[in-house]
Amino acid sequence: YEKIYQNVPLVLLLGWAGARDQNVKKYQNIYLKRGYHVIRFAPSNSLTFLKASTHPKYAYELLDKMKNELNLTNNPIITQFFSNASAFIVYQHILKEINQSEESKLYNFFKENHKAIIYDSSPGFGRYTELWHGIA
Repeated sequence: YEKIYQNVPLVLLLGWAGARDQNVKKYQNIYLKRGYHVIRFAPSNSLTFLKASTHPKYAYELLDKMKNELNLTNNPIITQFFSNASAFIVYQHILKEINQSEESKLYNFFKENHKAIIYDSSPGFGRYTELWHGIA
C-alpha cells in the first residue's frame, strides 16, 4: 500500500484571493475522482492583502504537512494556481526555501518531485464574466 500511495500524484490547489473553500473544493473533486491526492488552499482577501507578514508561515505549514503528517515526499507534485494571490502567499515562499543553499535540504523532496504547474486565471461566472461579455 505504501508504494502505491507514494506513486499517486499530489495536486496542490491554490485558490484566488477571496475564494471560498467550497469553490476550490469543486476543483478538488475533479482530481479526487481521478485518484489523485489533493491539498487545497483558499486565501481570504484579508490574508492576501493585509497580513503579508504571515505568508511564509503558510508555505512552511504546507511543506511540513506534506512531509511529516501525510508522508507525501516521493509523490509527483502538480501545482494549480487560480491567481497571483496564491502564488504570492504560498508558492513564492516554497520556491525561496527549496532554492536556498545546499545546507538546507529539509524540503528537497518538493524540488525533486515537482512535475508541473497549471496556471488558471480565467474569469469565472458572475459579475466579471458579464463585464467581459459586454466588452466582446
